[in-house]
Amino acid sequence: MSASDVTLPPHVLANTDIRCICSDAEWDDLFRAKLRSAPDAYPQEIYSSYLRMQLRMYRAMCDQKLGCWYALYEGGELVSNLGIFGVNGLGRFQIVDTIPEARGKGYCQTLVYFAAIDYLPRVDALVIVADTSGAAGRIYQKIGFEVRDYLAELEVKCPNEYPR
Repeated sequence: MSASDVTLPPHVLANTDIRCICSDAEWDDLFRAKLRSAPDAYPQEIYSSYLRMQLRMYRAMCDQKLGCWYALYEGGELVSNLGIFGVNGLGRFQIVDTIPEARGKGYCQTLVYFAAIDYLPRVDALVIVADTSGAAGRIYQKIGFEVRDYLAELEVKCPNEYPR
């Protein structure tokens, strides 16, 4: 899905704090929020190690001004987050996420809209990969993203035990 302009979605939440995260404390907030959203299929120790490495990479990219990691805080708690990274006039959303207990309440569409508004002046268009038949696709379409192409995915189920 892509957009070169976005429209205000029907239910934008007021009284939220949306910003690009920069400080150690904010990156720690992000780590904790992402752990809360961690898939149950992975052992916590393995996922935690992977997540630390992934966030280190994204933080380095943000520090190099290649993009921004946006966070929506409500009442001082990081509730929703996403990254946008741009190259050659195209900004791509990364890992749009809302903590489980806050899903379905408008945090995601509020964050996606305001992050898009903030990042669009730096690029010609924004791209987001999403299941267009699910809730995420509907959220992005309300903001003005349109289906441009389709991506197929193959998932292979692995046993519950991981090699050490």
